[in-house]
Amino acid sequence: MKKVLGNISLNYLIGTIVFLGLISMMLIGFTGYTGINNINQRVNSMYHDAIIPSQQASDINHKFMNIRVESLRMLEMGYNPSIANNINRLDRELREQISEYLEAIDDETDRSSTIFANSMQLYDQYMEIWQELQEKLMAGEEIITSEQFTLDTRGNSILNNLNYILVHNKEQAELLNEESAAIYDENNKSLIRIFIIGAALLLLFSLIIIKTFRSSIQEMLEVYEQIATGDLSVSIDTTGKNEFGMMKKTLAQTVENFSKMLKNIKENSHQNSDSAHTLSAICQQMTAAAQEVAEAVQEVAKGSNDQTQELEMVKDILNDFSEALEKVVYNVGAIHTSTKQTDAMILQGNEKLRHLVNSTENISTSFHQVSSNVTSLNEKISKISDITELINSVSEQTNLLALNAAIEAARAGEAGKGFAVVADEIRKLADQSQRSSQNINELLMDITTDREKITYVTADGIQNLQTQERVVEETINSFKEILHNIEGILPKIENVSGDIQDVNQNKNHVISNVEAVLKISEENAAVAQHIASSSEEMSASVEEVASTAQTLSTMTVSMQEEMGQFVLSEG
Repeated sequence: MKKVLGNISLNYLIGTIVFLGLISMMLIGFTGYTGINNINQRVNSMYHDAIIPSQQASDINHKFMNIRVESLRMLEMGYNPSIANNINRLDRELREQISEYLEAIDDETDRSSTIFANSMQLYDQYMEIWQELQEKLMAGEEIITSEQFTLDTRGNSILNNLNYILVHNKEQAELLNEESAAIYDENNKSLIRIFIIGAALLLLFSLIIIKTFRSSIQEMLEVYEQIATGDLSVSIDTTGKNEFGMMKKTLAQTVENFSKMLKNIKENSHQNSDSAHTLSAICQQMTAAAQEVAEAVQEVAKGSNDQTQELEMVKDILNDFSEALEKVVYNVGAIHTSTKQTDAMILQGNEKLRHLVNSTENISTSFHQVSSNVTSLNEKISKISDITELINSVSEQTNLLALNAAIEAARAGEAGKGFAVVADEIRKLADQSQRSSQNINELLMDITTDREKITYVTADGIQNLQTQERVVEETINSFKEILHNIEGILPKIENVSGDIQDVNQNKNHVISNVEAVLKISEENAAVAQHIASSSEEMSASVEEVASTAQTLSTMTVSMQEEMGQFVLSEG
């Protein structure tokens, strides 16, 4: 499993998480929007096809009841111009409301529409009969019982038809409510399924990334800690193919090159030490030769020739040492460049994670838009609630009117019994309208509860997105820690480069001294007759060479001690 994770690109895993997150959020948003839109359509249909027609039918019923009440009063009291004018006014208002109701009905072939049309025909007949009775009352004629019975029969038929229309509208509203509830349940199930699947996939890929990050960072930290102690024999796994695998390969190559450079420096330091000892021995020989100058001039010439050869060897050794130092300087520069490239790669990974944070914020904005749509639905529900309150108010006023009518009937005595029956019917209709309004209020409360559930689901989705943003931020912080460790390595490499530059400068000084001694030795061999004066110059040169050799030996020992801090791999 670890080997498989090491071969998976982090860019691929992060891109997959982003893709799955976007797909999940789009599906949730689309499903939520579709469900809310369907519910909104059902609510609008309930409002236009059930509530408004119910309200208008109730108003028509109320107006007609007022007309019946006024006509009964005139039949009981006799012709009264005030009552006649009031009946005419109510008739005009009722016909206007009938026109509005007919405009609001979409399906004219519906049974309720047929019954309403029949009711209007009965109403026309009712008003025709009433006009005839009114003319008789104006003429002072007596109204016979059959005519009044015909008028009451038409009125009762109209009331029965209007009651049927109210019941029909209530049933239609209940049907639309059941359809809305079914759509809401199905929408909730779809949202839950999409959320569970999306969350599971995101969690799976997130765990893979976290596990990959933890294991790779832990391995890198162990390698860096071992290198920090000076142990360059550390074993680095270079089989991974992801970004951490590439970093390990680069680090392994860097450690290998640095180890080779240190090995060369160690070997050259040993050669330098041997050369310093050789040079010291030569100086001793030159000192002994200077003491014996007076005894053997020929031996001085021979010694000068030997000295020249030895100095040539020292010069060759120092030239080799110069080439090795130049290689060290070049390799240190290459290490510095590779470290900077690693630093740049980490910065690129950090930038890609920033893009992931921005995409998550855009998805969160879409969730807030869904919440705003739910709030708009709540405003429409509030408007419907206002309408039901108006219906309640009309019912209470109708009930009050029925009470007043009952009181008037009681005052009228035996003649007001028919009026009392009408008042009782009015009260029953008012109670029925009030109960219908209460049922509508209960339905609105159910819709409000469902809307709050949708709001809760949306808020939960936003919280999950915020959790994802925190995980990405933690990943960015881990990148910053790696970057900080690499920045700590760069100054150390620069210090090593500076030390090598100092050694290189000292090497040039030693070479110049050796060339000076070589020149002096050649002059001694060429001018044997000036051996006395030349011997003094040679003594001074030998002392200078001895001092330089001692300095070189001290620098070499110091460099070997510094190099001893590093543990190099064998071979």
